[in-house]
Amino acid sequence: MGYSIRELKPAEMTSLWPLIKQLNPAMRKATFTRQLRVMLEGGYRAIAVYDGKKLVGASGFWVRTRFWCGKQLDIDNVVVDIAYRGK
Repeated sequence: MGYSIRELKPAEMTSLWPLIKQLNPAMRKATFTRQLRVMLEGGYRAIAVYDGKKLVGASGFWVRTRFWCGKQLDIDNVVVDIAYRGK
C-alpha cells in the first residue's frame, strides 16, 4: 500500500500516544492527554506518517512569528515507531 504523510486534525491527536510513549516511557497517558490539550490551545499541530493505515511516524510543530526572522516553523518530537527505524 505504501507510505502516506498528512497533517492530523485536532481530534486525531490522541493517536500520537503510542509514539510519544516510545519517546517518553515513564509518561502516563493522563499526563499526555492533559499536556496535549494545553499544547493544542497554544497552536500545536502534527504531521503523521502512515504505512497503509498504521501510524508509524510523526512530528509535532508550531508556526510562530518572530521579530528577528518573521514566520518560523518550530519542529518538536520527531519520532518513528521502533519497528520502522532504519527502513
